Amino acid sequence: MTEQFAAARRSAARSADGPEMLAVQLSMACVDVLPVDGAGISVFSSRTFRAPIGASNPGVAAAERLQFTTGEGPCLSAHASGDALVASESDMQARWPAFHAELVSGTPFRAIASFPLKDGLFGLGALDLYFRVAARLDQLRWEEAGAVAALVAQTLAEQPFRATLSGEPAPDWLESPLAVDRTMVSIAMGMLTVAAELSFGDALAVLRAHAFGTNRTVDEVSADVVHRSLPIDDLDLTYQR
Repeated sequence: MTEQFAAARRSAARSADGPEMLAVQLSMACVDVLPVDGAGISVFSSRTFRAPIGASNPGVAAAERLQFTTGEGPCLSAHASGDALVASESDMQARWPAFHAELVSGTPFRAIASFPLKDGLFGLGALDLYFRVAARLDQLRWEEAGAVAALVAQTLAEQPFRATLSGEPAPDWLESPLAVDRTMVSIAMGMLTVAAELSFGDALAVLRAHAFGTNRTVDEVSADVVHRSLPIDDLDLTYQR
């Protein structure tokens, strides 16, 4: 599996080149070596705030944004528990109804398997595997998927840290396009903490509430706040955790 995965990553690098695209390469490699329809990798800076760093296709990126917007789903649960889990459509409908509703209306995926990343990224990241047909979950060999998740964690953890504009050293893969896009949410949260004296958790809750009420994602709402096309006064600042 190690050699097969490495070859798949090298192939993916032809269309997703550059050190900042490493997690994209790894996501695409997961789809090549496992019986899945999509894969995505995210890292967590807190229990509820995460940044996507790689997705095998735009549908996976959209599914991640929906999970982040609703604040519930298999990836968040797997990260919180530290244990891998699989979720069919009926499982998601029962456990995470808001996310399920958004997922089935906005993406082609009907089942997800989530694996917390171990080794050097223990407690910091997760790998999500997506299925268009829930029955394909039966084709996924747990040991193989776990081995691939370990290879993903090992590859990411091996990358060197470099100086950044913020002064904090970080690996290049934290500068992936998806991760950079998610920084809009952090900036919007910071603006809310200053303007409305909210905690970061409450600021995120306010952004999520507006996103849910307007049928948009937190990323879209946050970008509007940062660009000042959505005034902070138009948000319901009473909606907190």
